[in-house]
Amino acid sequence: MSVVFLASYPRSGNTWARVLLYHALWGAGAQPSTRQIAERFPDLHVPGEADAGLAAHPDGRVIIKTHLPWSADHPHGARAVGSILLVRNPRDVLLSCLNFHRVLETKVKDRRTGRDAPMQPIDYARHFIAQGGDPVWMHEGFAPWADNCRSWLGAPFPNLVVRYEDMLDDPGAQLARMLGHLGEPPDPARIARAVDASSFEQMRAMEVREKAGAAAKNPFFGGTGRTIRKGIYFMDKARRGSRLAEIAPGLDDAFNARFGEAMREFGYA
Repeated sequence: MSVVFLASYPRSGNTWARVLLYHALWGAGAQPSTRQIAERFPDLHVPGEADAGLAAHPDGRVIIKTHLPWSADHPHGARAVGSILLVRNPRDVLLSCLNFHRVLETKVKDRRTGRDAPMQPIDYARHFIAQGGDPVWMHEGFAPWADNCRSWLGAPFPNLVVRYEDMLDDPGAQLARMLGHLGEPPDPARIARAVDASSFEQMRAMEVREKAGAAAKNPFFGGTGRTIRKGIYFMDKARRGSRLAEIAPGLDDAFNARFGEAMREFGYA
């Protein structure tokens, strides 16, 4: 049994990549459920999912989603034969993570009242900049954005870097690169069908369909039917080129000072 990691810092296109790859490798026309996708591409952070995926394919290859940085003691790392690293402009990651906490209805302690309350955008942005990444997920071992992304460049197996922005510009070309890295023939017709089936509109419809009326959190998209009814979606805006000035003046300068060197390493001005 071998493992390929589909690695990324949160909110960098991992969910989209899994849907694209599912349609390219196993899609048969009908839209799958997220459960079917997760069976093929288990999420390391959903309890039991990775172990179930490995047990279901004892003699084959399993592609596992991870948000952890690479290290010698990464779960299932001893079986790893390769990785695909998805990278996104961290400024857009910050804003997308903030939206995802709205999807999850994350609460934090309000310093003024001492009560649990929704995150305030300016407080969240300042903590993200100061710590180099999401202040909540830092406690999950995800590490700062730069450390997380850089770690996979030094992994002891073949790694492919795919930028989220390049996926937006030409998803077919980036899907072909991922398939080639996996040793799969990049059939143009199959790639075109996969791109159509994995559009923003199709994925938003999948989210709405699976969360409709649901009280429990959706393990694939996060959040519940309640957040959908409030107009808060996991499939939010596919944003890029954002500015933090929409939150508060001065944040962009602070962000550039904290992230500038690492951003340039990954091709972001």
